[in-house]
Amino acid sequence: MKMKLLSVLIIFTFGFQFLTQAFETNSTVTKVFNSDMTGLEMKTNWFRTEIVTNWINAPPSYRLVNGQLYDTRHSIYWGEVSDFISGLKSGGIYANLQVESIGKTSIICAVYENEKGIRPSGFPAIDETLSGAFIKRILIYHYPNQNELITGQLLMSCVAMRVENWKANGISLESYDCGLPVTNKIPVLKLVKVKIDPPSISVSSTNSP
Repeated sequence: MKMKLLSVLIIFTFGFQFLTQAFETNSTVTKVFNSDMTGLEMKTNWFRTEIVTNWINAPPSYRLVNGQLYDTRHSIYWGEVSDFISGLKSGGIYANLQVESIGKTSIICAVYENEKGIRPSGFPAIDETLSGAFIKRILIYHYPNQNELITGQLLMSCVAMRVENWKANGISLESYDCGLPVTNKIPVLKLVKVKIDPPSISVSSTNSP
């Protein structure tokens, strides 16, 4: 008799632990104990997943080019201008970009090979940083703070995307665009759980003859 009671107690204990773990791993189930701790009731919360649109300020990495929105951190079309320029030697040689002219929305730069593989900034020392061969001229649209640039200055590294060549008076220049900042808020979709009333269950009864 004692062995039977012990067996029942062990089974009840393990069964109770199993139920408790099952309820704890289900976020929609709430444990409710009777006051005398003799029983266990289960109350289920019902949820529906909805898509909610949040409007946020665009981070600086979001840029507009010809009305198209890009995230410069993840787009394959964006990168360092010097990494895109064609005509450089192989072997990791960078390009020095020297400002030659400044327009309203664009600048024209002379491109030189940087034989030392160093990305320069500021004004060049003619006998050092511009010792590489002249390659070509390029055009860059919407360079950040371009009104602060000075003719003859070497550009800081900038991120841009390759765009259609600029053409005028029989001249064609390889062109890049740093894009415009995004001033409007952008939508971000998010999945949220919304609590709903439980579905109604209809029980039909049949009367025996």
